Amino acid sequence: MNSWWYEGKKNILTHMSLSTNAAHIVLGILLFLGVAILARRTKHAPALALVCVLLVQVTNEILDCLDWIAWTGRVNWSEAFSDTVYTLALPVLLALSWKHQRQRWAKANTKEQP
Repeated sequence: MNSWWYEGKKNILTHMSLSTNAAHIVLGILLFLGVAILARRTKHAPALALVCVLLVQVTNEILDCLDWIAWTGRVNWSEAFSDTVYTLALPVLLALSWKHQRQRWAKANTKEQP
């Protein structure tokens, strides 16, 4: 018997026409950008967005692990790891890029002031 979590994700993936790996990439980026845009006026917007993506991904993997235990009696660690990498890879790069760009803007603004 499949869980509500599994069935819900399966329905979403069917309607989006995405593989599970592609869904992790797309949803990780969308969540990151959504939170970062909402928090853009704060100094720590990229970090806050990254933490939100991480929390959602950890919750997703906990629920997936419970499904795997119900189906097979064990956790599928390799899938949990790859899902986490797919979800976090681009948001981490975006957060680092955002931080680097902010530092460059700060340096440029301090040089221009007399």
